[in-house]
Amino acid sequence: MKRYIKHILAFAVILISSACNTPIPEQEEILTGDLTPIVMCIYVHNSEGVDLLDPQSESSIDIGDIILEYEGETYSVKDYSTSDNYAYYSTTRYFSGHFDGISLRHPKESDYCLLIGCWNSDAKRDYTEMTLHWGNGASDTFGFTSDYDYDPSRKNDPDRCWGYKFYRSGFLNGKVVDADNDPQLEFTIIR
Repeated sequence: MKRYIKHILAFAVILISSACNTPIPEQEEILTGDLTPIVMCIYVHNSEGVDLLDPQSESSIDIGDIILEYEGETYSVKDYSTSDNYAYYSTTRYFSGHFDGISLRHPKESDYCLLIGCWNSDAKRDYTEMTLHWGNGASDTFGFTSDYDYDPSRKNDPDRCWGYKFYRSGFLNGKVVDADNDPQLEFTIIR
C-alpha cells in the first residue's frame, strides 16, 4: 500500500512541477484597456427648460407610460434615479457591453435622463434604430452609427483610446443631432 502511495505522490509532484514550467502564451494581441460602451442619454424638457423627467416637477412625464421598442422587443423604464452609482458600467476588468433596455438616471449636478444601452464600442454598426413611445400617442425615433479605425502602434496609449479612432453619429427622427464621436450620445427633446 505504501508503495502505491509513493507512486501517486511522485506522479503528483512531476505533474505539478511540469505545470509550473509551462510558458505563458504571448499576450501581445490582448486589449490592454477597456473601451467605454455606447449609451444614449435622452433629456426631456418643456419650452421653459423644465426637466419633464423629474418626478418632483408638476408637469413631469409618467415614466411608467414610456416604452422602448428595439429589434422587435419592448422595454419598460427601470427607475435607477435614486441610485448613487450612475456609472452604469463600472468595472475593473474588461466590460463587454450588453443591451440592458432603458432606465431613468439622475446624475449628480445634472437633469434626469433616460439611459438606453449599452452596445460594445468595438463593434462596427450601420444605422441602429429604436423608437420611444411616450404613452400619449407621440413617439420619437433614435438611432446611431458607429465605425472605427485601429492603429496597432498606439495599442498601449490610453490617451489615444488604445489605438482606436471612433466615428459616431446620433440621430433623432432621422436627423443627425450628435456627431462628436463620444460613446455617450446625448439627445434633448422639447415637449
